[in-house]
Amino acid sequence: MTLYEKTIDLCKKSNISIARLEKEIGLSSGSINKWKTNSPSVKAVGAVASFFGISTDYLLGKEELDYYIDPETKRIAQEIYDNPDLRMLFHASRKATPDDMKKVIEMTKIMLGGIGDEAT
Repeated sequence: MTLYEKTIDLCKKSNISIARLEKEIGLSSGSINKWKTNSPSVKAVGAVASFFGISTDYLLGKEELDYYIDPETKRIAQEIYDNPDLRMLFHASRKATPDDMKKVIEMTKIMLGGIGDEAT
């Protein structure tokens, strides 16, 4: 996947338009479209990476994007996946905070009758 394609994909996943991204990071209208044939500036690549909270290495094809941005959220998501009763929550948003994930787990446990907890 090219830098242009990755940028388009990130916009789609974040539900924002290319025009909005360009405006937010200070690029002129149509700049990203030119990336189909021309290389962007280092500053532009850095701005896109910063906007989405990802590394420039991912955009440049040097590393894969981790599904979860926050390591604690990733750990909690693995716990959810490993528990068959909570697995339905595995596909939670990668932008969820650790506190968000903990709240969802607690609510689910309550709805399922306190799975994994002693009744109080």
